[in-house]
Amino acid sequence: MSSDTTSADVVALAEQVQERLPEPLPDVTQLWRTLEVLQPGLEQRGWHMNDTQRLALATHLAAAVRRFATGEQVAAIDPVFFSEVSDDAMALAGELLAPIQQTPDIQIEEKFLVAVHLDAAQIS
Repeated sequence: MSSDTTSADVVALAEQVQERLPEPLPDVTQLWRTLEVLQPGLEQRGWHMNDTQRLALATHLAAAVRRFATGEQVAAIDPVFFSEVSDDAMALAGELLAPIQQTPDIQIEEKFLVAVHLDAAQIS
């Protein structure tokens, strides 16, 4: 994937994220892959994110890209909290993480952290 085939909005958002990271991603294409899924997923559900919400989510996704590349896992989260996010948000979180996952299964805690951002889009 190159910037020639990636939307200008995705490239711009990824650049904003890279500027804010203490250590920029060495290869931004993984972040592009997940961000390409975001807008269609939001539109399909009738959800909207403002620029601040989108940047916060994209920054979290950049951290997920780094964790997936290194094999690091998110600390365990009490499963009682999983019921606090919607099934739709968890589903879209899985769709966002699928292009960058390194293993067949995405850690539920990783999906949960992304889903929290997405539930905010539902109520915006």
